[in-house]
Amino acid sequence: MIQINKRTSQSDIDKLDKLLSSSIELFDRQTPGHVVGFKNISKMEMNELLILQWLLDNTDFTNNFTQAKFSEYLKFDTRQGFLFGILSKMNSVPKEKQNAIYFLELLNNELDEIKKKPIKKYQIIVPLRMDIHLEKKHLSMLKKKLALLFGAKLLDTKKAYSHLPGLDSKTINKLQLIYRDSTFFMFQNEARNYYFAAERSYEQLENVLGVLFLAKFMGNEHTRWSSLSPTFEYARFKICEFPIVLENGKRLFPTDNELLGINPDEQHRKSDTLKIEESRYKLLNSFLNILLRKENNLKRCIIDALKLYYLACIEEDLQLSFLKFWIVLEIIGRKDVATDQKLLSRITSIVNDNTKKDFVLKLYRKRNSLVHKYQTSFISQYERNVAKILADDALYISFHSLYANMNIEEHYFRLEHSKLEQKDLRKRINILKKIMT
Repeated sequence: MIQINKRTSQSDIDKLDKLLSSSIELFDRQTPGHVVGFKNISKMEMNELLILQWLLDNTDFTNNFTQAKFSEYLKFDTRQGFLFGILSKMNSVPKEKQNAIYFLELLNNELDEIKKKPIKKYQIIVPLRMDIHLEKKHLSMLKKKLALLFGAKLLDTKKAYSHLPGLDSKTINKLQLIYRDSTFFMFQNEARNYYFAAERSYEQLENVLGVLFLAKFMGNEHTRWSSLSPTFEYARFKICEFPIVLENGKRLFPTDNELLGINPDEQHRKSDTLKIEESRYKLLNSFLNILLRKENNLKRCIIDALKLYYLACIEEDLQLSFLKFWIVLEIIGRKDVATDQKLLSRITSIVNDNTKKDFVLKLYRKRNSLVHKYQTSFISQYERNVAKILADDALYISFHSLYANMNIEEHYFRLEHSKLEQKDLRKRINILKKIMT
């Protein structure tokens, strides 16, 4: 049941009442349930988004939809979405009833209807341009650990199509052409609609790609320092636009009509092959082992940073790539809402090389100019790559702290007192643990 948070003030509730009243007034009196005119429609769309944001800020809206296994993306639909439907119902009741309390009552009725929908089993198979060259025993261990950590099932490429029942040979041939040179990951989720299952599956996939990209590119400091290419991504990699989706064992996507419109060669041109080689297995295996060891707030922080690290590597826009690598540093460096000065101190403590230390303040100022003034033309590939190197260092030391069984508070303490002798540092961290428990 969706309820207003206890910390929500009466003035905040009054704001929702005003939003509801403003929205209800937009309905056409001659045609109930309709909003007429471009100006009124635009205002209704804006009001729906404001009401939605109010719900996100002041209720347990997200948790309720997650528990119901129903996609929150549908809440963004305007005019056809259920928020519009609720406002339409409120338009037909007396004015004294058109308030936040009645709105929440109708919203919970909608949630109850959603919960009556059957839960379905979804399998989402994502083909990736990936070439994994590992010894047989190492490949077996990788499959096991990715499944344990992220619920990702790495399929045998030759057997991938066995998961697709009822396909004729012509369709299989087309799929094999589209997905040639691909590695298949399968994610299984239960949901009341496809969108919820897709959200969860792609979150899991980004977790997988985050740790794979870190193991692949950490310490690779000279990739694409300069290029004549119109794009500046650190790694040219794209997730396939046409995953295979099964709903209760039956193919949902791609449909036969979609298959007819797919150009296999165009799909291949969009991505290079990501190679996972034996030389990087030891590092990759170390990361996976550390993540498997413990569940705490530092681990969750690392996983959030890994997802953004992957997105930063594939970002074509140089400025956004730089910004995403910098945000990796911010995720690692100030989950506790540290001041800018403390963040810079923590980042600097991560870096051992004095040349890199000199870059921290410079890149921070460029980050501020980009965010606050949108000054983009002065960020070079070199500076983006230095931000990537700093992100490498930040993630590496975070893994080291997690390996030492530190939580995020102890990790920050370590960064802020990095000049202490190791023995003294360990002693102080143990004291801190006793205080916190």
